[in-house]
Parts: sequence; structure tokens; C-alpha cells
Amino acid sequence: MLILSHIISYHEYIILQTQLDSTRFVSYFCDNVLPKLNDIEENASDQQLELLNTLAELCTHCGPLTDPEVKLERIFTCLLVSNHL
Repeated sequence: MLILSHIISYHEYIILQTQLDSTRFVSYFCDNVLPKLNDIEENASDQQLELLNTLAELCTHCGPLTDPEVKLERIFTCLLVSNHL
């Protein structure tokens, strides 16, 4: 879970940098991380929640996204079909 450690590290950075524009990271997260969120082991629901919490915090500093409808649909799909949350 190398990506997980990078996201958590970034999450800590976000807390320190409230003026950071996170648009590109939110885009990457929605396009690449959310579709694989359910691939995290069953007993790792805390990691899933931490990733979703990170996304929520990133969204507070996000500018306009390309294809926002697609990204929003991925978020809702992830929340609705998640096996472990």
C-alpha cells in the first residue's frame, strides 16, 4: 500500500498548508484511487475511512475540476457499493 502511505503523508501536509490548491490531487484521487478502494483488504476499513477523510479535506481546497459529474459519480458509487464502510 505505497499509495496509502503517500496519501497519509499528503494528508498531514494538507493540515499545515490550508492555502494549497489540491485540484490535481483530487482529480488523481477520484480517477485512480476511488475505483480501487474496495480492493483494500476487508479488515482494513480504517484505511478506507482515512482515505475518504483525506479526500474530503482535499476537496475543501479544490478548484474547478474537469468532468466534475464523473468524479462525483465515482465518489457516490464508492460510498454506496463499499463493502466495508
